[in-house]
Amino acid sequence: MTNSKLPLIPFCIAASVIIIGSVASLFMAPAKDKPCPFPDIGSPIASAMVIYDSREIQLDTRKLAVIINQSSNEANAKAEDVPLPQGGIFKLVRVKKPMGLVVVINDSPESIEEIRELAAEAEKQKLLPKESIAKLRNCNARLDVSSANNPTKVTDKAIIIDATMTDLDPANPAVQHFLHTLQGSAQGITFDCVNGVWLKP
Repeated sequence: MTNSKLPLIPFCIAASVIIIGSVASLFMAPAKDKPCPFPDIGSPIASAMVIYDSREIQLDTRKLAVIINQSSNEANAKAEDVPLPQGGIFKLVRVKKPMGLVVVINDSPESIEEIRELAAEAEKQKLLPKESIAKLRNCNARLDVSSANNPTKVTDKAIIIDATMTDLDPANPAVQHFLHTLQGSAQGITFDCVNGVWLKP
């Protein structure tokens, strides 16, 4: 990894903060009770982000599961509505084959701002052609792809995340093929958070 790629990595960590922040209050029980276990939603640390324009491409978890399952005979994906402690639902696509991972649709206002910042950083470092920068600036959603293994622990005082832990490397050929499937379906642009690079079309 070169120094020119390093400034982009914090955006993926910031993505995890949004996910954790949106549900954190649900896990912290009163002091006299034990904390709620973190739900099985995979890692909150995105290994890759497929950034797209949801005004042109409408996706939901069930559509994504169908797209993934049709991509190969071996694919095994299922849309899930994971119940959260004290109420609420977390929507995701759980993929078991060809590798274990989770896909979450993220169209929060915070994620849109992060997309703008990613575009500005990519332009500054000349990491993408001008047409891709322009396309990126129009995007308002992303597919956060993360490991199915969750490095999150909940204590009675804090939620602890090992931000360095991920066993999902987008440089792996099988993972790259999967990301290309999502990228093509979303007509998007993909950022590899682990290695700090943009995925080639």
